[in-house]
Amino acid sequence: MRARVFLFAAVAILTAAVSCKKEEISPDEIQIETPDASLQTEVFSASTKAVTRTDFSDNGDDTYTILWKASDAINVNGYNLTLQTADQPDGYGPGYTRGNFSGPFNPGGGNNSPKFRAVYPASIFGNPGSLPTEQSYVSGDNVEGFPMYAESDVQSFEFHNLCGIIRIGLKGDSRSISSITLVDVDDSPKPMSGPYTVSSNAAVISSGSAGTSLVCSPAVALNADDFEYFNITVPANTYGKLKIMIEASDGYIWTLTAKNAVTVERSMITPINLSSPKFKNEKAQITYTTYNNTKLSASKYNGGADASFLGDGLTIISHTFENNVGTITLSGDVTKIGDSAFYDQSSIVTITIPSTVTSIGNSAFSGCSKMTTCDIPSGVTSLGNAAFRGCNVFDPSGQLDNITSYGGQALQNTALSGTLVLSVAVTKVDNYAFGNTKLTSVT
Repeated sequence: MRARVFLFAAVAILTAAVSCKKEEISPDEIQIETPDASLQTEVFSASTKAVTRTDFSDNGDDTYTILWKASDAINVNGYNLTLQTADQPDGYGPGYTRGNFSGPFNPGGGNNSPKFRAVYPASIFGNPGSLPTEQSYVSGDNVEGFPMYAESDVQSFEFHNLCGIIRIGLKGDSRSISSITLVDVDDSPKPMSGPYTVSSNAAVISSGSAGTSLVCSPAVALNADDFEYFNITVPANTYGKLKIMIEASDGYIWTLTAKNAVTVERSMITPINLSSPKFKNEKAQITYTTYNNTKLSASKYNGGADASFLGDGLTIISHTFENNVGTITLSGDVTKIGDSAFYDQSSIVTITIPSTVTSIGNSAFSGCSKMTTCDIPSGVTSLGNAAFRGCNVFDPSGQLDNITSYGGQALQNTALSGTLVLSVAVTKVDNYAFGNTKLTSVT
């Protein structure tokens, strides 16, 4: 596996050198029909090469030993078969293993050539199949369920890789990591999960979510001296602007974005080692700008008794203003922008609400007459009475798809325009919710 170096903003990237070869088979797509017939127990043998892995360990010489695990299962023509035994055939090196899988199967179901098509893990089977949006952390130099594909006219397979691995190495912080999320935020982002087909034996995503997450349960502790490695399976591709979000168990997040494109090759490990993480409690931050480049001056934004207006029992840790951007940091995760939190703050031009917010309280932004932009998170389902009343130049069009409850005058006297199609999940639209707006029709 070839070593690669990628530079991230304000972060030194170290790399580890590894190498391995790639294997190729003829291009094909998964097209599987589940046969209708009585089932009987059938046995299929399945082998792996040194570049194909379910479980892998570093041999110290740039090679990896590949082993089937007791919990492994493959899907053949729509049937899940579980591992019964595993061995190493005579004459093959330590990087080659063969497993015997068995289970209820219709052996006459495959009528075309190749007669049998198989995927590993069994959970990614489908027509098309789907790569998971969420992966589980495995300790050491391991990865859970590395996607593989095989085809054969007999009941014996040699599996080939569909993806590559991004290996995140972390050290220099005492926190414990609960998850790592990868997403391509380029102008033409490459999805890392979702529906796929098999072409030239490489996973090709035709649609699906933009990123994938590695979930650590329990959280994995870091230390100052040694790297802890986190292996994340992704499709082979060049990601133009890779964004990495590393979340600690205390809710603090470290977000960084690659300066250069990151290329992941099939059967390869792309190492990204990061020292001295800079975690921030981004979940509990509200940012804003003002038309006159000044900090909000109301007493409740200076840590006074009214700070709880910003959320349910939350208090302000700090309120700073740098480079014409104000940052209000709170003492925990924000789930609600409370009643009158930013009432009549007429100097606000833009404001960003934390993604954890699910409701916006009564008069929360009422009277913010110069506000042009307010990023309403997709998780928000409720707007209180007069939540945005009088925000004359603010147009929330396109941000209301998930709202299920509109309080009275919630969007009165805003720049809401065009056609509004309410979700079928809407349960409440109170009096004058859209009063005196620029809407042309409401469904």
